[in-house]
Amino acid sequence: RIDFWSLAISVAESGASTFRECLAEDELRRAEGFAASEDARTFSIARGFLRHVLAGYCDASPADIRFGVGRFGKPFVLTAPARLEFNLSHSSEAVVIAVALERELGIDLERRNREWESIYRRVLPPGELEEMEKLETADRAEFFVRQWTRKEAAVKALGGELRLLPRTTYPEDPSRTREWKALDVPGIQNHVCT
Repeated sequence: RIDFWSLAISVAESGASTFRECLAEDELRRAEGFAASEDARTFSIARGFLRHVLAGYCDASPADIRFGVGRFGKPFVLTAPARLEFNLSHSSEAVVIAVALERELGIDLERRNREWESIYRRVLPPGELEEMEKLETADRAEFFVRQWTRKEAAVKALGGELRLLPRTTYPEDPSRTREWKALDVPGIQNHVCT
């Protein structure tokens, strides 16, 4: 079972202080390091929301959640009672979180209007490039963003380096094909989520 959680940033702004209050010192420093105050606010809301979600799985307060970091920077919960897997993605408008027990997962959220025309030829592998070029121009942006979110979610699930993303097909390791599924998550306004 995979649980999906989402939050509109505009809805969360009225309670932003609640999310900020539960952040650890290193998270507060990261938030303060953003040049734009909007980015700092979005980061604080996303991390605070993550702590509130994970607290329910860990039977702990949001402030008591402790994180470790894996080989490529993928965070994990040190205080979880079981192997709790999670992943977070956000834009300036929304936060999405996926949570599961004993199951690697990744999630990505991208705006539908993401710039794609200048990069699609260098980031899509040949088969996807051919498939995209057969589409009507109006359908290409959606196709590109969907493929991009699938790739990024797969790399994030494996805790891999995002530099591997461009030519990655999901799943990254063909020997694990039967273990992986790409699930498109509907309902996030103006976004594609996988």
